Amino acid sequence: ASRTVLADAHFTLAKLLEEQGNNSESLRHNKLAFYYSKGSLPGLQVKQTSVGYDDNSLKELALEQQYGTSFYNARAEEFLTEGQLFLGLEYLQVARLLAPNSPEALIRVADVLEKLAISYDKLKRVEILYQRAIQKDPNFVESYTKLAMIETEQYNFAEAFSLLSRAASVVGIEGIDSFVGGGCRDKLVASNTVKDEYKVYLALGKHFFKRENFVCAAAFLKEARSASPVNSEIFYYYGKLTELYKADALVEASTYYYQSFTFDTSNYEALAGWARLKTKLLEKNYAIKYVRALLANEPNNANLFWVLGEIYSENQEYLRAVTYYRKAIDYNSMLSKFRISLGRALSAIGQTEQAIMEFTYAATADRRNGVGYFEAAQLQTINKKYQDAEFSVKALIKATPNYPGSHRLLSEIYQFSGNKEGAIAEMVIETNNNPQNTRFALELSEIYMKYQKYELAVEVLQRITNLPGETKAPEYR
Repeated sequence: ASRTVLADAHFTLAKLLEEQGNNSESLRHNKLAFYYSKGSLPGLQVKQTSVGYDDNSLKELALEQQYGTSFYNARAEEFLTEGQLFLGLEYLQVARLLAPNSPEALIRVADVLEKLAISYDKLKRVEILYQRAIQKDPNFVESYTKLAMIETEQYNFAEAFSLLSRAASVVGIEGIDSFVGGGCRDKLVASNTVKDEYKVYLALGKHFFKRENFVCAAAFLKEARSASPVNSEIFYYYGKLTELYKADALVEASTYYYQSFTFDTSNYEALAGWARLKTKLLEKNYAIKYVRALLANEPNNANLFWVLGEIYSENQEYLRAVTYYRKAIDYNSMLSKFRISLGRALSAIGQTEQAIMEFTYAATADRRNGVGYFEAAQLQTINKKYQDAEFSVKALIKATPNYPGSHRLLSEIYQFSGNKEGAIAEMVIETNNNPQNTRFALELSEIYMKYQKYELAVEVLQRITNLPGETKAPEYR
């Protein structure tokens, strides 16, 4: 943390203590404010007669670490709530220095860095902090679950599941490996309902949802809901799961989304899910009125404009959707998910060049929107701009090396551009990255046959003669 931040923190604390009549502690913090600011804070000038400035005593005082952590955390929370992530991070760094053995202090720093990590390389630093937190306290559950979610986001499923299994052991959930191996249809050996149990179940539910293993996702989310019955995120995933996996259950899914939003009114993904399903259920006008009522209280809320755009996109009114997506971007250009939605709406009305620009901008601005590179490459391939498409896919692979379908798309681009060996090599990588996805293996065999490599085609087909169960071989996304 910078000396300026430290000086500000101590000076502010000194004023608060003085107002409370705690003059001795106020004097101590004024000394520290002077030490860190090198006497440059204007408010300290009036304190000069009462503050001693002996350099050695100030250094000794600055090294004392038995106070201040809660104050720095509180100041950090103020800045983070206001969206000032960099300032909040500096205060969290101070709290971390004051509590060097606290895994929670490390995790709070890592959480903010994860939000700021727009590239894959910067994400590595976050992973290192979570790993250090595990080393400091192997029984601190959040270290495992948060690192597992990063690995899941990067499609490193084996490493993610290993971390979640360890987290389950910490809270006393037994038999996770055998439960998953049995298709998640048996009963789990539950823990004694320890404090962080629901966090592990929720992380496992999200992990298997990402893997498109909906049976296991449902099983773990059910356990999470039992342990934490009013959790917004749990209900949001219940909504997604019901919408995708359960036939003729749009009303039920919309109810889950709505409950999720009522539990946390900042969960705009849940509000958008509810509004979309209301539109599908022919209640578009009701959804619009509801969102507009929210806008009346928060007229500058970019997320609410985005939700309106989602309603009109769902109703295939793409021109109107574009208008609201652009309003959302006007109010908050930092949330690049708005540009993904805008790109899709522009693509739907045939403005592919603008759509490609929006997809690319969104993906470049935030690694979480790697799908932007994918969708840009798809449009570039359709437009026969194969070099541009190759560049987009390679950018995606650099950001998310295991993104499903990325090497397949690159293989397709190479086939169109006449790069036979490149087409084969990329499809081999895709197949190896997704060994349980038989569709990729079939496509690899077709490419071999296309290029008259029949023995290799036969070899691939022989490997998938005994097909795995449906839950282990989901259709590729």
